[in-house]
Amino acid sequence: MDVARLIVRVGANITELERGLSEASRRVREFAGQRVEDGDLGRSLERIGQEAREAGQQVREFVRQRVDGDLGRSLQRLGQGAREAGQRLALGVTTPLMGLGAAAVKIAADYEQAMNVLQATSGATAEQMRQLDNLARELGSDLTLPGTSAKDAAEAMLELSKGGLTLADTMAATKGVLQMSAAAQVSNARAAEIAVNALSAFRLAGSEATRVADLLAAAANSSSAEIAHIADGLQMSASVFAMAGVPIEDLVNALSLMANAGIKGS
Repeated sequence: MDVARLIVRVGANITELERGLSEASRRVREFAGQRVEDGDLGRSLERIGQEAREAGQQVREFVRQRVDGDLGRSLQRLGQGAREAGQRLALGVTTPLMGLGAAAVKIAADYEQAMNVLQATSGATAEQMRQLDNLARELGSDLTLPGTSAKDAAEAMLELSKGGLTLADTMAATKGVLQMSAAAQVSNARAAEIAVNALSAFRLAGSEATRVADLLAAAANSSSAEIAHIADGLQMSASVFAMAGVPIEDLVNALSLMANAGIKGS
């Protein structure tokens, strides 16, 4: 039963009780006045009437106190419950929001730091940094790169630049590095290192980084090796095979066959 309905019901009961007590007192007084004006019976009935009125007043007061007490306690419990619920709700909502806010601030700070280091490392102009920033944000929202943020793209660009690639090749190779990082489950720095080694050894353009990532993934899928195993073997043999004029596709294929024979890694 809700509080409003309880108040209405209790009020109606008190009113009915008062009406009944008043009617009883009135009848007693009429009876005393009509039958005996001065005798003992009259006085007795008057006392009875007085006692009835006093008893009625006491009953009404008792009922009001009980109702007020119970209702007050009920309302107090209701208010306490509402406060506790509000506190739990506030704690459950604000704490995760504060955590998300702190994480967002950290990601933004890390992104700015990576871009600042990239500018210092590459010597990029303001216009080139604007292009790099646009590319990082574009790759961070690329649906073909799930779980990748602009910060990840900035880190990949930084590692490619530190590996000696030009800014043009860095921009062209970034998406391939991010794809390799996701496929091989390695860090962006490691994926950039693999890409730089392959591109430099075989004198490939930065735009070939995506093809290199596809070659490594295909070799891993068709053999018992992991992408990391193929990358380690490629790192140790790429220069020699490139000087001999062997295409990167043939070297990757040979590494996957060696992996099936139990020869993996470097």
